[in-house]
Order: sequence, then C-alpha cells, then structure tokens
Amino acid sequence: EKGGNMKRVFERFCRGLKEVERLIQERGWE
Repeated sequence: EKGGNMKRVFERFCRGLKEVERLIQERGWE
C-alpha cells in the first residue's frame, strides 16, 4: 500500500516537472 502510494506521488511529481519544463521552454528560458 505505502509503496504503491509512493509510486503514485512520484509519477505526479514527474508530470509536474514536465509541465514546468514545458512552460520554461515556451518562455524561452532554455
């Protein structure tokens, strides 16, 4: 149960990182 929850949190974290990355690229901060 706890391990599965951690995986879910990790997946959500990765998704958030990709969103931030996309926003930064759109603003041209690369």
